[in-house]
Amino acid sequence: MFSWVGQILINVSCTLVGVLIGYLLDPVNEFIQQRLHAPEEKFVFPLSAKYGDLRSFADFRYILVRYGSDDFVRKLPLKQTEEARFRLTYGQVELTKADSSDTGMLVLTMPVHDVLGAQFKMFAVQHGLGDAQKLSEMLKECCKDEISITNAARPEAEVWFILNPERFPSLKPRLKIVETDENKILNNWIMAPRYSQQK
Repeated sequence: MFSWVGQILINVSCTLVGVLIGYLLDPVNEFIQQRLHAPEEKFVFPLSAKYGDLRSFADFRYILVRYGSDDFVRKLPLKQTEEARFRLTYGQVELTKADSSDTGMLVLTMPVHDVLGAQFKMFAVQHGLGDAQKLSEMLKECCKDEISITNAARPEAEVWFILNPERFPSLKPRLKIVETDENKILNNWIMAPRYSQQK
């Protein structure tokens, strides 16, 4: 009797351990798969605003919304849409000085899916009680008109913006402006290299 009960307990324990290991390994597997299909790429966006002004006013960040544009994802087979699910991952954008002038450049390093590309949006976070309107005006030179300031009453105001592909000729074949299905929000989309070459 004891051996029978013991065998049941062993089987149950093994099952629970297996489930636990699978649960713990899922994030690891997802990370590995993401790196396999979405290697990091580096993009440089020269700005017309002065490096010193930008540096004194704000830090820059981005949000990775999802892999693929909403329109692109709608055309995918159902089994492939899992890779295109919403990510909503935040990251830092480096502000550097241009070699030939005193203007600033934004250096974006983020994962880009080798088929779906990456849909993202940049934003600036103010230092202290800076002038959000002045920061917004500086950014208008390198961005589309879709610029909005959030949390303006707080010490750190955010200026969200999209990049105008016309201002960045080297990236124009890949850099697009796209609209989300649900809220009609404008974001940028970096196409996968293999598809941008066909456009």
